[in-house]
Amino acid sequence: MNETIIQTIAALAGVVGLIVLVAFVLKRKAAPDGLMKLVEYRSFGPKRGIAALRAGGQVLLIGVTQTEFRLLTSFKESEFGIEGPEKPEERLQRLKSIKESIR
Repeated sequence: MNETIIQTIAALAGVVGLIVLVAFVLKRKAAPDGLMKLVEYRSFGPKRGIAALRAGGQVLLIGVTQTEFRLLTSFKESEFGIEGPEKPEERLQRLKSIKESIR
């Protein structure tokens, strides 16, 4: 009886260890900075929102609905200002210029 319990616990520990090992390997294989990176997402209700996606030196603003994705506009990373922190006045000016370019 004790042998059976020990074998069962060892088998369970082996399976859990295997699951942890596979999860670790899969996590390491996933590229941390792949081709695209989600910069920010703002929701406007259930299954609606705007996503800022960094891809190939550009930031793409994408409208997301339940049925489609639509490119709203795109910016160079330097125009979007995501390299580092900025002063509130600079951010306000940048956001105003983004608003004007969307119109």
